[in-house]
Amino acid sequence: MAKVKIQGHASGTGVLTVTAPNTSTDRTITLPDGTGSLIADNGSGQVGIGTTTHHDATTKLTVAGRINTTNGTATGSMNYGGGAVVNMGALTNHPVNLMVNNSTKWLIDTNGNLVAEGGGGIVLGNTSYAAANELDDYEEGTWTPAYTPQGGSFGISYVGAIPGRYVKIGKQVTCWFYIGTDGVNTSAATGDNVYLTGLPFAAENVSAGVWGTAVYSEKWSGENPTHAVISSTESRLQLFYRSTVNGSSNNRSKYVDMGTGGDSNYVRGFITYTV
Repeated sequence: MAKVKIQGHASGTGVLTVTAPNTSTDRTITLPDGTGSLIADNGSGQVGIGTTTHHDATTKLTVAGRINTTNGTATGSMNYGGGAVVNMGALTNHPVNLMVNNSTKWLIDTNGNLVAEGGGGIVLGNTSYAAANELDDYEEGTWTPAYTPQGGSFGISYVGAIPGRYVKIGKQVTCWFYIGTDGVNTSAATGDNVYLTGLPFAAENVSAGVWGTAVYSEKWSGENPTHAVISSTESRLQLFYRSTVNGSSNNRSKYVDMGTGGDSNYVRGFITYTV
């Protein structure tokens, strides 16, 4: 039968107290049949399991399975394992905060973002991890819409300072815009058409890659634009109008239709396209 020994410290005067729980049910502490020590609180709030030092940078907290208990590069980690899998799951803060599933790593960067090491994305609802199902990017910001002639340039001032806004999620981007002018000089413009330029991303290059949206417009001297279109690889909106209800064709907005005085040429709307 194994012996039970409680050994006091040779010089310390502190009292070791073992307190039974307030219960009528038996409680058992079982030690493993092997070498090692259980050390609780060295004064710094640390607990060591399976090691004789509290602050050993190579020590891991191991839960079940077959796990290597030392790692010379880790400053702290928690590992989970099962069977022959050494790192079925692990949390470690070396060299950055990582979540590990065997060889697959996720990290929490210094800005608090959860990203996949190596540039991967978050895959939703698909166990094949196909790239088409990755949510790999989120971004939002502002852009500056501007009127630009087909050729040449405008002398132009704008009403107020209302930046465009955008949100980009993966390949899809939505851009909002509101623009008006406080004076337009078209003497240096060439061609006929007028565009709304400055979109933050060029459209994806796909066959028949044209996206359109209705817009609200007012105070043009000629035809008011009724919708806007972006074509493949372009980062500008082509403005169009219909001269009659249910007209048979669309007509490109022309800069000769723009008002040249103040408080003119308002267009507002949004467009969603892929990049």
